[in-house]
Amino acid sequence: MRFVGLEAHCCCISKWIWRFLVSFCLVFFQLSSDDVSRADHYRTYLQHEISGDDPARVQCLYERAVSEVCLDASLWLEYVEYLDSTIKIDTVVLPVCKRAVRNCPWSSPLWQHYLRALERYKRPFDEVKGTSYHFPCLLVTGITAQLYLMLISC
Repeated sequence: MRFVGLEAHCCCISKWIWRFLVSFCLVFFQLSSDDVSRADHYRTYLQHEISGDDPARVQCLYERAVSEVCLDASLWLEYVEYLDSTIKIDTVVLPVCKRAVRNCPWSSPLWQHYLRALERYKRPFDEVKGTSYHFPCLLVTGITAQLYLMLISC
């Protein structure tokens, strides 16, 4: 009788592994196709992982996504918002925010999120002030004066 229970347990595990492999293969083959945006495929995969409730896996997948699609400001914003809502550790969130604004300096929501995160985690004023020195060089990257003023007013 013990063997029957073990067999049922193994069957359950193998079904879980099979479902995982099928979902992984579907996403992997979608990522390798060029017909739809890579960022959209990553978002699908991320939604699947987020539903699994494993923050480490989700963070690794976000890192993989932003390394391949580093100029997608909306993907960076989703990533930093996920970190802020789930992990909430300044030594994790702030470096990601900094990388996000470095890769997408034209994104006002990323700058706003970065400055608010600096304030939320009670960083020293000199660090926040040092971040604001990068604003004038944003004008060179094509940010309009209206967007610049909106950044300053946040």
